[in-house]
Amino acid sequence: WSDKHAIYMSFDGPGSNGKSIDDFFGPEIDSQAVMPNGKPYLHANGASDDWAHIDAATKQYDSYKVKAVLNEINGFDHSGTTKVGTPAILGMNFQAVSVAEKIPHDEANLIKTSTGYKLSAPQAGGYTSTGAPGPVLTSALTYVNAQLGAMVHQIKLDGLAGSTTIIISAKHGQSPTNPSQIRTLKDGPIVSAINSAWAALHPSNTQLIVAGTDDDLWQSYLSNTAGVSKQTADNFVVSYLMNHSAQGADAATNPVTIAHSGVAQCWAGAAAAQFFGKATVSSPKTVTVTPGHNPDVFCRVQEGVIYTGAGKKLAEHGGMNPQDQHVLMIVAGAGAKALVETGTVETTEIAPTILR
Repeated sequence: WSDKHAIYMSFDGPGSNGKSIDDFFGPEIDSQAVMPNGKPYLHANGASDDWAHIDAATKQYDSYKVKAVLNEINGFDHSGTTKVGTPAILGMNFQAVSVAEKIPHDEANLIKTSTGYKLSAPQAGGYTSTGAPGPVLTSALTYVNAQLGAMVHQIKLDGLAGSTTIIISAKHGQSPTNPSQIRTLKDGPIVSAINSAWAALHPSNTQLIVAGTDDDLWQSYLSNTAGVSKQTADNFVVSYLMNHSAQGADAATNPVTIAHSGVAQCWAGAAAAQFFGKATVSSPKTVTVTPGHNPDVFCRVQEGVIYTGAGKKLAEHGGMNPQDQHVLMIVAGAGAKALVETGTVETTEIAPTILR
């Protein structure tokens, strides 16, 4: 398997004796991006960046993973140096489409010159107002399509077409796809305001929210609540979010006031634990929470809300709106029937289907 973070090696988990994945290739996407000649990728303004913020670099990055998969199809390890036999299960993730959906203006192509390389001029990322992919996203989709074609070609060359099923899907969608819906706001000032309001009531605890990741959702982890019940503290956060507006920006980066801190629905304490399957309900008033790592407060945001700076992103993922969760799935090759399934299918069905 090939993916974007080395931490995914954690899937070699308990019970596998470290052998869940025989050959893992995880070049870190957040590392410095370099062109084929070893020089850093530079934006038009001269700033260098990682593989996830210049789509030309993301394509180059994805191509390393594609090469690893092609080597494995050929019966080698990902480096192409050791003959190990073709795996029963193999695959990778692409990042180029995700990056192209998020970045407002991006350099989509790397151009070879007589003296080295240069980037194409920045073009619009994301979708157009009609819902069609913009130029950078169109380029990314075309690139991924060609790479999938290369895999199919290699499978056929190696005589594996009759024994190979290909599944194409996504870890997530991104929201919004309509650029006019974008409303951005920074979560830092909201967290600071909640902590200050809590500290005014509980001077011994000046930092209630200690961690969280807010992209197009809200999730907060709370500190020890200094003698106050955990549920009371969790409810305090939700109450603040729901009863305070925040300053943000619209799609044109004009200032706007966003009601309810950008959230639409929240789960706190026992309700959050129940949402993540960490609680059982034996009666309407009795909820038993199993200790776990779920957020103390978890919220669905209003559609179009992204917790980021004005003009920084066109979309994000992790949330609960339809565009986050409704993704394409294609099953092709050996054993697949030519039909369109319109019923509900979950991405969680992919792994057990492969194993079966």
